[in-house]
Amino acid sequence: MLAARVMPGQRVLLAFSGGLDSSVLLHVLHGLAKQLDFELLACHVNHHLHPCSDDWQAHCQSVAQTLDTPFFARHVRVPRDAGGGLESAARTLRWREIADVACEQRVHWVVSAHHQDDQAETLLLNLVRGAGVLGAAAMQTIGKLPTIDRAGHASAPLLRPLLEVSRQALQVYAQSHNLRWVDDTSNAETEFSRNFLRAEVLPVLNQRWPGAAKQLAQATRHFAQAQTLLDELAQIDLAAARPAAGQVVAGSEASLCLPPLLALTEERFANALRYWLREVGLLQPSAAWLHECWIQCADSALASTPQLSLGGRVLVRYRNLLALLPPLPKPPQSFLETELSIAPQIWQGEAELVWSIGRVRFVPAHVHGVSPEQRPVLRARAAGDRYRAHAGAPSRSLKNVLQEAGVPAALRPWLPVLAIGNEVIWMPFVGVGHQAQLAVSEPVFLPEWHLSIA
Repeated sequence: MLAARVMPGQRVLLAFSGGLDSSVLLHVLHGLAKQLDFELLACHVNHHLHPCSDDWQAHCQSVAQTLDTPFFARHVRVPRDAGGGLESAARTLRWREIADVACEQRVHWVVSAHHQDDQAETLLLNLVRGAGVLGAAAMQTIGKLPTIDRAGHASAPLLRPLLEVSRQALQVYAQSHNLRWVDDTSNAETEFSRNFLRAEVLPVLNQRWPGAAKQLAQATRHFAQAQTLLDELAQIDLAAARPAAGQVVAGSEASLCLPPLLALTEERFANALRYWLREVGLLQPSAAWLHECWIQCADSALASTPQLSLGGRVLVRYRNLLALLPPLPKPPQSFLETELSIAPQIWQGEAELVWSIGRVRFVPAHVHGVSPEQRPVLRARAAGDRYRAHAGAPSRSLKNVLQEAGVPAALRPWLPVLAIGNEVIWMPFVGVGHQAQLAVSEPVFLPEWHLSIA
């Protein structure tokens, strides 16, 4: 498996907990590193959740040193009151640290010791949570880290070479090679869902149906094949819904054309949307969320909705497009509420001004731009705002200008305005107005709005 994927000279980072599974994998990888000519590294994340946490870290470091493997230890503090539970919070922080080390060390692969029994547990856990085909496919041999690196680039792929290997086989290997490993006593605490399945459910299944864990793991491969077919169908449906060049919703991160999607059945609509949301890096929505999205999109009486939240983003319908907007605060009820929530600022030549959900930067311009001598005010939109594109152009209401620019209503209250009185001289997606079109001899600047994504 490794020979087909890991190229000579590449760097491989093992997620090393010090338990039986990762201890076996470290030993195996160490033996293969010279044979396949790759460089092996190990990373241990200390969660500080157990009195022996520091001892486990010391053990891992000692084992890595014995095998002459570069070792990296990271420390996290897991919030005990995490909304998704302690287990989930610890996992999220652990992968974040591993991805961070992978980025720093420029590794080509991250390797984990998930095995056949883990796969069976994951399938059962996902099924009792009501997962669909994707969840039933559980873990794949090659996947993605559940995070991105600090620069925002995709992390090294995650390789799970032991998914076909049972825990019993790992124990036999460890004993035959006299390996030492740590036993985390918290693994016996059955209040954690995965531990309960491991201690109480799988043994009963294996007793009634010998080899049940192996068969459950095999079922995940069938689900994975079915998911591949669903993904291919989604790609076909989305190909017809990709917007043409220039057909975008201002401020959106991604968008789709609605008519081709609404020509599908609700089931194919949901499948296409699931795939698209995975594409843009969002968590999978529930069946209820997808049904509500279908209902709202199909209702022609709703001119600018749906406005559905998912993963902090906002999904809106605008001009026959379905667009994903960045995280936005709760919409204000009036202009006055917006004005009260965002204090106006006089621009006096600063290179940058902080603005609500982002910042406005002022870049030196060569021809047209705004001048600090005008002492314009950076503020929220206000009733009565007008905009004139150039000298001789009509003065128009800002609402009409924004509609023409394709800015959805959900985003408009949070856009910064640079104005002199009620005349807007600059706004994102609109550009500078005629009062900002000054002579070349004057020091002028072009404002740029940079949205902060939560």
